Amino acid sequence: MANRNAGRRLDVIDSEALATVARWLLDVQGPTWAEYDKRQQRRATGARVPGRTLRRLMAREAEHVSDDTYSALELQVIVHGDEHLRATLAAAVETEAERWILDGWHDWEDERIGRFFFRRGVRYAWQPSPTGRGGRVERIEDGPAADGMADAATAYALRRAPTQLALARLNAFRELWGRLLAIRDAKKLIYQFTKDLARAEYYAPFGDPEEEGYFPPIPVLRVVEPLLESEESAFVERGWREFDDGELVQFLRYGFSSERLLMRREGNRQRAHGFTTRREPPAAEKSARKRGRREASR
Repeated sequence: MANRNAGRRLDVIDSEALATVARWLLDVQGPTWAEYDKRQQRRATGARVPGRTLRRLMAREAEHVSDDTYSALELQVIVHGDEHLRATLAAAVETEAERWILDGWHDWEDERIGRFFFRRGVRYAWQPSPTGRGGRVERIEDGPAADGMADAATAYALRRAPTQLALARLNAFRELWGRLLAIRDAKKLIYQFTKDLARAEYYAPFGDPEEEGYFPPIPVLRVVEPLLESEESAFVERGWREFDDGELVQFLRYGFSSERLLMRREGNRQRAHGFTTRREPPAAEKSARKRGRREASR
């Protein structure tokens, strides 16, 4: 899936901010690709910014940057998890109107990830009977997580201070993720889809799916979320442990297909730029074009 932003130039509105990012990145990746951290190479293949480009940005000589250069800079900042530099980079080239739209998108992104973990404050657990016969479903109320239950990386993944049930939800996801990666066909689907996401550059990549502590982007969360609803629904909804391997593969295949339909759009910044120039929302604009084609064919 090609980057639909390729070829567009972005105006540099803060050369000092751009120089700050370039100076940081030159220190991180080194003057040559061979000196760049091998693990980060795998996570950002093809996204290295040439040293000559970084030095030009550091000299504050650029009035414009290509979309490919901006995307590579942004990807490196995201991979290294530096939110301050990400904001600095965005402020360097985006117009105020575009930045306002993208801020809204990032707020939605954080809220959507939070919604995956922070539910209605209740979940259920199965308690077997002491006699060994049967059992019962118990309701569990949420509460603050005890100190030491989550590290800083977990808190960042959850987008806010963790609670007991949010951590239980995260652990449930990791258990499910381990099961999916153990299924050959499911693992193949996961890797292909994450590659498609990286090419589209809509969502930040979060490392290799098999890395410890891997946290997926929103499209992957949307696909697997229904598989984690059993404990939320007092076990009325079917849970992933009730699926055989073939059913899980089928579930992923259909889920990723629907997400690919949502990915048929312009890139984030190009779409934001379009909203500052369009006279109508995209749906209305598309409908108007269809009406025009129908009328022209009569």
